[in-house]
Amino acid sequence: MNSKQRYLAAVNRQPTDRPPFDLMGTACGLFDGLFARLKTLKGVTRADRSFRKGQNVGLYNDELLAALDIDARRVWLRQLPETEPSPVDGSVVDDWGIKHAKCGGHFQQVNWPLRDAGLREIEAYSVATIADPRRVAGLREEARRLHEEGRYAVIGRSATMGFFEIGCALRGMEQFFMDLVDDTVVIEAMNEKILNLQMELYGVYLDACGEYLDVIETGDDYGSGTGPLVSPDVFRRLLKPYRARMNAFIKKKAPHIRIFHHTCGNVRLLLPDLIETGIDVLNPVQPVPGMEAARLVKDFGRDICFHGAADTIKMLRGSTEGVREGTRQLCRDFSGGHWIVASANHFQNDIPPENVCALFDTVKEFYRK
Repeated sequence: MNSKQRYLAAVNRQPTDRPPFDLMGTACGLFDGLFARLKTLKGVTRADRSFRKGQNVGLYNDELLAALDIDARRVWLRQLPETEPSPVDGSVVDDWGIKHAKCGGHFQQVNWPLRDAGLREIEAYSVATIADPRRVAGLREEARRLHEEGRYAVIGRSATMGFFEIGCALRGMEQFFMDLVDDTVVIEAMNEKILNLQMELYGVYLDACGEYLDVIETGDDYGSGTGPLVSPDVFRRLLKPYRARMNAFIKKKAPHIRIFHHTCGNVRLLLPDLIETGIDVLNPVQPVPGMEAARLVKDFGRDICFHGAADTIKMLRGSTEGVREGTRQLCRDFSGGHWIVASANHFQNDIPPENVCALFDTVKEFYRK
């Protein structure tokens, strides 16, 4: 199998010669410091591309992906200059009008545009640049070239967060959770607003290059380390219908495309509903209680492809031999299912670059036996 065949076979829940490898997508990227050290380790000299300035994971390099035998390549909406870091204080105002200030090695949200808004203000809320044509400059040509080369799966990187995350970001988490309980009219107005804006955003994306993409990324964090952040009942009533409509919109625009969906934490109780909304790939399969790989394969392996699962908190920060043993266990746990090898969140700067290599090398060794 070549990389494209291998990746798409996994996504379509078909046999593969080995699980495909992935890197530099949602929750499976490299913090910039580790990115540089990994390039040095692998002897990569090609210049990097910057796809989102003002973030910890913002660099891309095809030569590095080739050196690690990664089976997919990504194209992404272009960052507008308006959302680049301020030259004054380094803060960032994102596409939704939300400001983020530098806080140590990360960014912290510092405003909530709709926290005190009433129904009329929510309904009037707009994002003037959501479908700005500058977002797709050169995107069609790039995606078509990768498609015509036919070597790698071509993936559209996540364009934005989802209903739950954007709702919390615009409204404030405390107020949004109160709305879920006390004011479903506001929640439905928020969801309709976010859905329409997301359809504009994904619409311009898919109009530009959807025919050349194999997979499109979406995302919305529903889980904590112990379980869903909302009950299955609340999810089914107030979030699931909008995710299903979003996925239906994507599939109508590009019927061939497969939908990658990111949601952190333990979302086991929500998985049947997420599958019903039309997702094909679940990311990042974080190794928290309730998300054990072998159990997920047993219960859901016929319905979905799993993406991620390599523990970035303990395993990948430990010894290289520990990475090898942990990876061999993942290979055993995902046996009989469909798994794309990737990290369970971004590789941060304190992970040794040798451990990143060990993850992928060990999978190759395991499947050569």
